[in-house]
Amino acid sequence: MKLEQGKCAECGRKLSTGYETDSHNTALDKFASPHRPYFCSAECVDRAITTPVNTALDEWDDFLNESRTYGDKAAEEWEKIKSFRDQRPATFKRKFDSAAQSYFNDYFAAFAEREAERNAEELAKAHEKFVKEEAKATAQALARAERFQEKEAARLAAEQEKVRLAEIEAEKLKPIPLQIPSDHSRFEGVHVLGPAGSGKTTLAQEFIIHDILRDDSPALIILDPKGTLVDRVKRLDVIDPDRLVIIDATHPHPAKLGLFVKSANPAVNAEQIVNQAISTYRYIFEASNFSFTAKQSILFENVVRLMFETGGTLSSLIDFLRRYHPKRAGDFADMLGTVTPDLREFFQYDFPDSYESTAKEINVRLQQIKQKPILRAMFDTTERHVDFFDCIQNGKIVLVNSGMSLDPDTSRMIGRFVIAMVLNAVYVRATMPKSEWCPAFMLIDEFQEFVDVAKTPELLRFPREYNFGTMVLHHNMYATEIDEAVRVAISTNTGIKFCADPRGMDLNYMARDFFCEPEFLRRQQVNDTHVHFAHVMRRKYNTPVSVRVRRGNIEELSQRTEAEVAELDRENVAKVHTGPVVKFISEDEWIDLAQAGYLDEDTGKMYDRNIIYKIDKSIQRYHVGSAVLSQPAPSTTSPSPSPTLPKPGDDRPEDW
Repeated sequence: MKLEQGKCAECGRKLSTGYETDSHNTALDKFASPHRPYFCSAECVDRAITTPVNTALDEWDDFLNESRTYGDKAAEEWEKIKSFRDQRPATFKRKFDSAAQSYFNDYFAAFAEREAERNAEELAKAHEKFVKEEAKATAQALARAERFQEKEAARLAAEQEKVRLAEIEAEKLKPIPLQIPSDHSRFEGVHVLGPAGSGKTTLAQEFIIHDILRDDSPALIILDPKGTLVDRVKRLDVIDPDRLVIIDATHPHPAKLGLFVKSANPAVNAEQIVNQAISTYRYIFEASNFSFTAKQSILFENVVRLMFETGGTLSSLIDFLRRYHPKRAGDFADMLGTVTPDLREFFQYDFPDSYESTAKEINVRLQQIKQKPILRAMFDTTERHVDFFDCIQNGKIVLVNSGMSLDPDTSRMIGRFVIAMVLNAVYVRATMPKSEWCPAFMLIDEFQEFVDVAKTPELLRFPREYNFGTMVLHHNMYATEIDEAVRVAISTNTGIKFCADPRGMDLNYMARDFFCEPEFLRRQQVNDTHVHFAHVMRRKYNTPVSVRVRRGNIEELSQRTEAEVAELDRENVAKVHTGPVVKFISEDEWIDLAQAGYLDEDTGKMYDRNIIYKIDKSIQRYHVGSAVLSQPAPSTTSPSPSPTLPKPGDDRPEDW
């Protein structure tokens, strides 16, 4: 047995606070001893008393041959003292007992005091430890509670965010009526993409209706290769006929749109017009998949300047390039005598040595344009009956049907010409006070027909500075005509976007452009009553919303009667068209007319109508040459000669 402070004398385990003060856990009542062993439990006390030992009270028992317990040793010691006391007189016994009692009282009082101090000290330590542990536990509990609250707050926030996103998705899926953006927003460009039948035309009509019903109605230029939208708009009775200017490539009377016509408006700088014209013709030529070399560009720029200064036409330009040479310049002496010295010196000194072969190359390309009858009829003239600058400034509505159904190449050239002329007119505003700028918008359907890596970014980026906005509509972003540079220009330079049910590679491209899931775009479909589009707008909608537009919106407005439409066409012909009527017919119709007596097949004369008929058997396309268009229209009352028309199968005369 080893006696150590604060440990059990039997097992050596550390005593728990206050446990040893229990009477049954001490040896005090079991034996008298100056030592004070403590035990952790009653079992240890009993085991210590009954365990045989070789020592008693830290002394070796040499005189004993057998082991004794502490209890035996204590009993023997007590018997010795007791027998000594018992042998004494009663007085001694009383004094002895009194002294022993006093001793034990003092001893136990001192012991109790020491025990109280030790217990107080241990209790203080235990209390301090308890306070620390309680503080630690409290801090840990607070930390756990705080972490729990943070996790709970994060969980609740995540759930709320999930609910919010779900609500946003639900709101996006729930179509809202289209609200036409402000003019300022539309100046940043509008892009509409969707496959055939997705409702692009219906959406465009909603913009048009909004603009024509406004009190401060802006100028509108609508370029429609198919002609469907043009026909619907011109039938609206709410539009003042004086506002309408119609350029229709399919109309029997071609419009006069001379290439080298100077503007009569004093605000238009002549040099600016020439520079813009050079850029315009390059843009037009690229519609036929060819462009100028550096050397061709130099010659072409000077020839264009010559045509502007002398009032030339497409035919005179071709004739000059074909026949001009300084040594035989007699036919052009008067023309060169009126131009600037620099331009005259170029043709007198630089042209013979370096540019004769180049002139032939350019001439071949110009002939490709002249051979297009509609282009020849429109552009080979010294007059231009449509002043796009005047139309924009006075809030006109210009409707352009470029005639894609007749000839796609011709349609592209006419469309590019109109786009370039509109841009040129917009740039003239730079010379005017901003207060005089009338808001204007251009709508281009089938935009892929007119895209160009140089002109498209210019069309979408620069005119917005002059209160002019462009709305482009097309079927897909990965069309053959649209390369990556054009895609980037469209995505970057349009602040308002609409998309419905894209397909193929367009789906993921537009999802990235709209910052949404592809499935959201696929959900935008047409139903019996509405068309639906995903819609985003810069600085307003950070995420796309679904908008709806009522089908048949334009038909709900008051319409002109057929007689009123016919009268409108006649008035428009007087404003922008010229020349005899060109009637496109089939081979069977040609024969029927000849048999009916309307057409003299041998002379090509018409006896009952002011109409010229023409057929091309090889491609079933219908053309009319400049020689015919330059003739006055035959009278409806008396026959008059008309240029000889070739019979089907005959060789075509050189001037056709």
